[in-house]
Amino acid sequence: MAGAVDAALQQIPDAHRYGTEILVRSDSAGCTHGFLAHIRSLREHGMCMRFSVGVAIT
Repeated sequence: MAGAVDAALQQIPDAHRYGTEILVRSDSAGCTHGFLAHIRSLREHGMCMRFSVGVAIT
């Protein structure tokens, strides 16, 4: 899934990829430590990344 986020980010022009807040939304499939750590790691590269993960609680 991290590869899909990276591919999507590559389509955003640099002027918007850096300096603009980007929200990554996912369903419960994105609720893994690895995926969310990858999004957080993009912050170290100058991207203002946020995430929202929806998980059903029964």
